[in-house]
Amino acid sequence: MKGESLFDCHNGLSKKKILEIHDRFTKGENEICIGVFKGEKITVVAVRGDKDELIGYFERFEKAE
Repeated sequence: MKGESLFDCHNGLSKKKILEIHDRFTKGENEICIGVFKGEKITVVAVRGDKDELIGYFERFEKAE
């Protein structure tokens, strides 16, 4: 919900992984594969603004080959 922290619904391990991904995105990476689970490859993708600033990110799920 608007105004709530992303970390309110994640455990400590997930919070650590989210912060690591955010740090990598702020250093310039655009896609990070976080693994394959239940036959799906999960990739986190950066969303950048007009000036290439990080404005968000989303998870992409693809059938693993």
